[in-house]
Formats: sequence, C-alpha cells, structure tokens
Amino acid sequence: MDRSTKVFILISFFFLSVISNFNLVHAEELFDCTFDQAVMKSQDKWIVQFLIPQCGAVKGLKPEWDKASANMCGKVKFGEVNCQNCPELCGKYKVPHFPYILQFGTDKTKEPIQYKGAWSAGALEEAALSIA
Repeated sequence: MDRSTKVFILISFFFLSVISNFNLVHAEELFDCTFDQAVMKSQDKWIVQFLIPQCGAVKGLKPEWDKASANMCGKVKFGEVNCQNCPELCGKYKVPHFPYILQFGTDKTKEPIQYKGAWSAGALEEAALSIA
C-alpha cells in the first residue's frame, strides 16, 4: 500500500469518526433553570422525556425517540430532562420510572398527559401531533 492510500484511509477514518459524533437530534435538553421558560411559558406543544441516560429502557427508546424528534422538527418540540441533573424537576412531575414521557399542550394551565403508547417513532409522532 503506497503512502497516499494510507493517508487517504487515515483521513477517511478521521472524517467518519468526526461526523458520527455530530448530534443531529432535535430534542432539546432541558434543565431546572430552563424548563419553565422553554416549556411552560411557551405556546409550543412539547413532548418531554424524563430519563436517566444509563437506563436500559431509555437506551432502547433512544433511536426511535431521535427519529421522531427529527421528523417533528418545526411541528412539535421534543425535550429531554436528565433526572440525575434535575432531581427537583423530576420530583415536581412525580417521575415514577424511566423513561417517563409527558405531553404538554399549548394551554399550560392543563396538566400534562402521560404518554403510554408504543415506543416507535411513528407512535411518538402520532402522539405528538395529537397534543391539544
């Protein structure tokens, strides 16, 4: 293998490693200090996942969640709350398990609705679009 081929292969691996780390997911990371402004004081519809990243069920949902979030970009906002970083916020919504998904409509005086549907992108998208 000549030098130029080796350089090409090295650059290709570098490029692939860089682009694989880009976060093209459209879910917004929410925190105690940003939740009210982003979700509760907005007129936007939100579907928010309360999670702990290491949880196996959360990891299993992630690909479908990311796909639904990307597909709903501009229609319904997707958010994520890491309960390890935001225990007060998770306590406020009485998060009993992970993942725990709540749907917030445009009228924030109404209680959010717990999502209990399938863990597929299509089902999440359908639920997101049905938020009143």
